[in-house]
Amino acid sequence: MARNRLFTSLQLLPGLLGDPFGMGWDLFGEAGRGLDPNPLGTTGRLVAQALVVLAGGLVGAWVVSRRTGAGQKTPSLVALGVLLTAGAFAITAP
Repeated sequence: MARNRLFTSLQLLPGLLGDPFGMGWDLFGEAGRGLDPNPLGTTGRLVAQALVVLAGGLVGAWVVSRRTGAGQKTPSLVALGVLLTAGAFAITAP
């Protein structure tokens, strides 16, 4: 998400749906005319990235709690913590 590929792709989606075969159709009007490379701004992008990392951590913790036995949870949670820390550092890196 550092280059806003997610948001750019979402903005290009109406154009793809309006011309799925690349034949020059224009079903939804000019779909790509309002393409904004940074629609959320810097703060919004950071918040979105933090939410994605947090959601991944929550899903990971839920999977660990469901799939491992009582004695095996500690190593899994340590590995999950390392991954979440690396994700947080990746977001805040310049």
